[in-house]
Amino acid sequence: DDDDDDDDDDDDDDDDDDDDDDDDNDDGDDDDDNDDDDHASITSQWFGCFPGSAELLLDDGSLARMDQIKIGDHVLGQNMITGEMESTPVVAFLHRDVHAWSPMLRVVYTLPESREKQNRSLFLTPDHLVFTKHGTNGPMRTVFSSSLSQGDIIMVSSSYKNKTLREGIVFTTEYAEQVHDDGDFTAELIGLYAPLTQSGSIIVNNVVVSCFAHFSDSHLSYFATWPIQCIYRLTRWFKNPDSHFDVLNGVHWFAELLLDWLSPIIPGTMFHSQT
Repeated sequence: DDDDDDDDDDDDDDDDDDDDDDDDNDDGDDDDDNDDDDHASITSQWFGCFPGSAELLLDDGSLARMDQIKIGDHVLGQNMITGEMESTPVVAFLHRDVHAWSPMLRVVYTLPESREKQNRSLFLTPDHLVFTKHGTNGPMRTVFSSSLSQGDIIMVSSSYKNKTLREGIVFTTEYAEQVHDDGDFTAELIGLYAPLTQSGSIIVNNVVVSCFAHFSDSHLSYFATWPIQCIYRLTRWFKNPDSHFDVLNGVHWFAELLLDWLSPIIPGTMFHSQT
């Protein structure tokens, strides 16, 4: 009988050990899930975005909401050499999530030479790069939208027929109210979209902006995404040039690889959070 009792005790101990192991495994799984969530969150921060209601200027002069844009659509961007507007295809989405949201900055600007004196607005994430320059004759450069201040000059399109860009003056910047008192989100600010074009720029709500964010060097970002450009061109050889491509939800797989490769070797001061 004593031997039986000892066996029972051993079985109980084994069961307890198994339970502990299961708990440890569960904790490990939870940690892995948390790590995946953190990685996804950090990755999404690399690719500042626009809400679904933001409007892109197409190459035929019409406007299309960001949530209606497809890969293969031709939009207007800025030629980095001539400075003029040009037709450029959307080759990919660095980030596209129809249900997500992120803190949005509202940039209010005016057109001094326009007969219409009303202010205009652009919504985008604070880490997105915007083209600006110091003074009328100053060189063009990109800055994070959160760095814009009253009086800064941004580049604005007046008409798709006129390929020359105009100067807009930043009136104010403020964080947009995305959640109402009743807990509902502002419908116009739902969704995160970061289209990538062949020129590396787009015109959103008439403002010329870069396709890139979070990293301060837009030229390096453009060259880093060159493989995505190549994939688009290769794909077009096997499909109708006028056809559109399926758009996946989430962060582009190559963008994920870029994050893993570049994060350890690039100085932290070049990123938005530390500038």
